[in-house]
Amino acid sequence: MNLIIDIGNTCAKLTLFDGTTPVAARRVERGLEAAVADALSRYRPSRCAWSCVGAETDEVRRTLTALPVPALHVTGLTPTPLRNAYRSPATLGADRLADLAAAQDMFPGQNLLVIDFGTANTYDVLTADKEYKGGAITPGLGTGLKALCQNTALLPKVEIVRPRQACGLSTETQMQSGLYYGQLGEIKEFIYRVKTEVFAGEDFRVVA
Repeated sequence: MNLIIDIGNTCAKLTLFDGTTPVAARRVERGLEAAVADALSRYRPSRCAWSCVGAETDEVRRTLTALPVPALHVTGLTPTPLRNAYRSPATLGADRLADLAAAQDMFPGQNLLVIDFGTANTYDVLTADKEYKGGAITPGLGTGLKALCQNTALLPKVEIVRPRQACGLSTETQMQSGLYYGQLGEIKEFIYRVKTEVFAGEDFRVVA
């Protein structure tokens, strides 16, 4: 049994795997130490891998460096089968590197565009021969909504949903439309750019 911990900007995700099969998963916004202790006592994993792209506090470091099982701290410099052309490899997000390694393992020998949606959305391109070709970082849906609410005087916080139509007839539905279709347009445009600028004439798979 393996314990995988992904500490993001908004919350931490803990997942227990039996081989490649997920057994249990949990999201925590606070109280990581207690959640890790619970996972260790309940499932008794033999190994752990963890990454952090959020705030790596002293408490987090103490908890994860004192685990009673062998633990791999995944960073942008963790060895993988990939050829990383990032100009500053140490600053490539560990979550992005893990995404790319996992996608390559799932779809070996294929050109890939890997998209990860979160507080920030990341787009990463990997060739069939395992070369990282770069990507992009954009605001996530929740981040876009927060920016609208915090930087305007009158726009309210709305639920992020798929609108029934593009043209809303209220402030709320227009914000929902802008957020949703803006993100959809971003995704389509980046897929198009990768198709024309990177893999011109070649097939590629989108992994989201």
